[in-house]
Amino acid sequence: MRKLFFLCVMIGMLHASSIQDFANEMGYETNFKTAMIKAKAEGKDVMFFMVTQYCPWCKKYERFTLKKPEVDKQIKANYVPLIINREKKGFPEEYYVKITPVMHFIDAKNEKKILTSIGYKNKKDFLEILDKVGK
Repeated sequence: MRKLFFLCVMIGMLHASSIQDFANEMGYETNFKTAMIKAKAEGKDVMFFMVTQYCPWCKKYERFTLKKPEVDKQIKANYVPLIINREKKGFPEEYYVKITPVMHFIDAKNEKKILTSIGYKNKKDFLEILDKVGK
């Protein structure tokens, strides 16, 4: 039983660090205020990806949707991408959702939500959301 517990803790720790690894690899911000300042300066909106360290759908979203070159290109052209672990907070309470993954699109000028998408989206569905947001 102790070995199983230890294994679960280690897997959780690996995933926790992988959130930062993903942010570093993909060029995502990890601080809400920094992302807002950067978005205002660049005239872009913010794409806020909220995850948890134990969420397999969050990892799937990262791997099979956000890392796709055509998706990444469209995101970076129009948004300042932000990823935050929901458990660590560091973002306004109005963006808190009990389910992950969740994607908020935020107008940087007034810091209001444009659209919120809950749950995993494949590449095709996510590109449709980007089109819907209007960028």
